[in-house]
Amino acid sequence: MRRNDWWALRVFCWAAVVGLATALPAQAEEAADGGVQNFQEYVEGADVEAPAEDIDYISLDVKEKDLNEVLSFIGSRVGVNVIADPEVKEKVTLQLDRVDWRSALDVIARQTNCKIVEVNSRLIRFTQPPSISMEFQDADIKVVLDLLAKQSGQNIVIASDVQGKVSLSLREVPWREALQTVVETAGFTIVKAETATGSEILRVVRPESLKDQLYTEYFQLTYIRPNDPYIAIISDVEKYTASVYSSGASGSLEGTGGAGGGHGGATGVGSFTLEEALRG
Repeated sequence: MRRNDWWALRVFCWAAVVGLATALPAQAEEAADGGVQNFQEYVEGADVEAPAEDIDYISLDVKEKDLNEVLSFIGSRVGVNVIADPEVKEKVTLQLDRVDWRSALDVIARQTNCKIVEVNSRLIRFTQPPSISMEFQDADIKVVLDLLAKQSGQNIVIASDVQGKVSLSLREVPWREALQTVVETAGFTIVKAETATGSEILRVVRPESLKDQLYTEYFQLTYIRPNDPYIAIISDVEKYTASVYSSGASGSLEGTGGAGGGHGGATGVGSFTLEEALRG
């Protein structure tokens, strides 16, 4: 190889190394910002579709973004409807890199003081139940429950035999958890009921009072057949045919013939009730 050719090859290799070293950081930065670009494209109305292998992972880098926008973006990536209740008005500031989307929802819920409600496999709600702060010392439980009902805006009915004193100190506790804690601490229970319009009513009662509300209902089943093959068997029939019953007889069984099947053998006559035959 001539000297000029050797120097030209050296220069070419050096240029290739420099170009590669320059391109790698740019690619790494582009990959790191992929979640941001995707979210921005989603906000701007672009159709963002995650690769099949990344569908369960989310990358986010948002600052003071509306909660509904962030949830809509996550929902579009994973194919699940994720929505926030209309009264939830929160902003999200968060930076995540390839995190499982359910874990990402948990982080967002904690940051926005929301609770996640899984309506079904295709719908997830972010709700923000009212929080309760109260402090009582030897207070009448009916007074405490009445205050809980007013602060939470819920329908709470208290049975007449619910009595007692409670002492508590609660700070920013969701109203349902506060109600459950107060009721169970006093030894009572909550019965949930729903009206025809879909409103929820919570009744606070004594556990033993529920026994009086139980009832038995019988249903007649028609055209119900057992699985084939089905053979009805009455066990120990022989003991009824071998003995003579004289009382309470509602049926009779007569057998003639001996061991050989002829008429010359012993004849046995027995009587038994249908209940005895069925019980065997």
